[in-house]
Amino acid sequence: MIERTTDRSSRAAARARRVRRSAWQNLFADPVRKVISLALAIGLWILVNNQVTDQKRELCRLSNAEHVADSGEFQLVIQLPGEQFRVKSFSNPIDDKPLTSIEVSLEAPQLQLRNMLANPMLFVKPRQGEINQNDSTFVFDQTDLRSTDDALVRAIREIQPRRVSVKLERVETEVYALKKDTVDVALPDASLFPYFQERLRLDKAVFTPSQVTLRGPKSALAAAKRTPLFKFDLSKAGSTTEPNIIARVVETRPEGIEIEGLPIEVSVPLDPQFDRYELVVPVLVDHVGRPTTAMVDYEHDATVPVSLLVSGELTGTLSRMSPAEREAWARDRARVYVHLDRDWSGRAQIFLGTLMLTEAHYERGRHYRTDAPVSVQIRPKKGP
Repeated sequence: MIERTTDRSSRAAARARRVRRSAWQNLFADPVRKVISLALAIGLWILVNNQVTDQKRELCRLSNAEHVADSGEFQLVIQLPGEQFRVKSFSNPIDDKPLTSIEVSLEAPQLQLRNMLANPMLFVKPRQGEINQNDSTFVFDQTDLRSTDDALVRAIREIQPRRVSVKLERVETEVYALKKDTVDVALPDASLFPYFQERLRLDKAVFTPSQVTLRGPKSALAAAKRTPLFKFDLSKAGSTTEPNIIARVVETRPEGIEIEGLPIEVSVPLDPQFDRYELVVPVLVDHVGRPTTAMVDYEHDATVPVSLLVSGELTGTLSRMSPAEREAWARDRARVYVHLDRDWSGRAQIFLGTLMLTEAHYERGRHYRTDAPVSVQIRPKKGP
């Protein structure tokens, strides 16, 4: 009896092992067909799931064609006819509360909805006749919405609020010439660069372009012109040795004004950097035109002290000389010229002399100059 029970138990265990082995064999049998079946099942599930209708409520920012953010943000853009208006504000026409966005209810298959919301854009393009000429407003609702993606418009079920009032403002254009009086200049510290401002030739500044176009309401244009609209920063240019300074002109962002024609650059000539030398220079009086009887009736100092400012090559020349060599150089190559005309009264008189160097390749004003007039006294000649 015991043997029979044991035999039945063994047979049952063997059958269980065969069933388990058969299940594993079936699982791994014909793996290619099973993988294909699994892929088809997943694809069918995805396809069916994407066709399921979904609903979303999205905030849509109200904008205009001049301020469109390229960021994938859901926007509604107002595209106005012509350029005589621009959008000033949005509001709810029922309670006149200001609006910056509306709520859009959408319904579409899931996949289509995801694609539409990847880069959503709506626009409203009113016709000229739809704008109230008295108060420069127009109102739009869901039926006025358009998009480059027609499916997006079809998916819209409603917007909240149902109607939106758009306040416009009239704009004008005006040509604005760029010149030294219409820009602010940031100069370097005068204590560190005392001669920079006088070296800067703003009167010869060249702007590129030479003019821009301002666009905005008449009142904003008038207010903007009361102060310079542009500036350029030369605060760090004090030590430059370049003959021209190239700078970017920056607008001061006047409120309510748009500027067409940017960017702007300015080129400003810069006189050379001068070094100072105190010299004693011979005086030469020009008496051409004086009567011959008066040729010897005056006298003057043979030399006068001169504060000479030099630049470039001339700076290098004088810097290598000793004081005695510089005095000899001034005696040989510099003169203070005074013109004595025929109407001189014969009394002692102070004349302003002109410093000139005898070497022709040195240009007055560019290579050398004086920062103060050179005075020479002409007086009657004393008797023997």
